[in-house]
Amino acid sequence: RLCPPAVEQVAATAALTAPQEYIDDVVKEYERRRNTLVSAIQEIPGCKLSRPKGAFYFVVDFPVDDAERFAIFMLRDFSYQGNTVMFAPAEDFYVSKSLGKTQARIAYVLNEDELRLAGKCLAEGLKAYRKQVMGLR
Repeated sequence: RLCPPAVEQVAATAALTAPQEYIDDVVKEYERRRNTLVSAIQEIPGCKLSRPKGAFYFVVDFPVDDAERFAIFMLRDFSYQGNTVMFAPAEDFYVSKSLGKTQARIAYVLNEDELRLAGKCLAEGLKAYRKQVMGLR
């Protein structure tokens, strides 16, 4: 607590001295990942999001009653071809608890094929949640 941990100091030094070509390649890779997942989620009816410009995650507004209940449903009660998706409900990222109730923070740290599968899994999970939990079609 008196100084930055040694591991973080080494990582910061490596980041500051990495070749520009490496940095450019990493940026391009994350842009591809972002675009892949954003496109998949934009195809899901009722979902709203803004394209992030400088992070490896974004917040999506789902057409659900409660994003935390949806997250728990996805982990406990749903799978698509043996897979599911884990995400962080966004409510705790806001100061006011009235904000973010239907939102989730999703990171795009997987490879593009896995992100495409995650998008399909989210779409199918959302259909199942709205039908089974919310009683909607």
